Amino acid sequence: MRRHRLRVEHPELNLVPLLDMVSMLIQMLLVNAQFGVYAELDAAVAAGTKEALGEELGLSVAIDTTGYAVRWLDGGNAVERRVDCAGTCTPETYDTTGLRSVLLELKDRRPDEAQAVLVPGEGVPFEVVVVTMDAVRADGADAPLFPELVVSP
Repeated sequence: MRRHRLRVEHPELNLVPLLDMVSMLIQMLLVNAQFGVYAELDAAVAAGTKEALGEELGLSVAIDTTGYAVRWLDGGNAVERRVDCAGTCTPETYDTTGLRSVLLELKDRRPDEAQAVLVPGEGVPFEVVVVTMDAVRADGADAPLFPELVVSP
């Protein structure tokens, strides 16, 4: 008696469904990818030292839910000037023009001063902090006011 060998054929692996899933995954990743341009603004975090807080002028701009409080040292005396919002405070109603005018006065008195401490209060929107940083760094004509910003926690 002769033995017959059974031929066993190995089926080929069908990769089409796997490739379909990979192509769909790539498409979904591309759809969900965020393409944007981000600007970087150098700002230090206050360490509590005399150098970080501005030894000579001691300029700080506090942002709260009612407006700005600009504080500085004048001959050893602490001076504060408020720049309040017009009406209810929204990101659009913060008076950055009034803030710039106060900062321009201080820059005229001390042109060599370059540092300011920014103190955002609780409940202040992030947009207001960014607009305030822009207002403190430069006046409307892009001339530098206080370009060395220190953000206090």
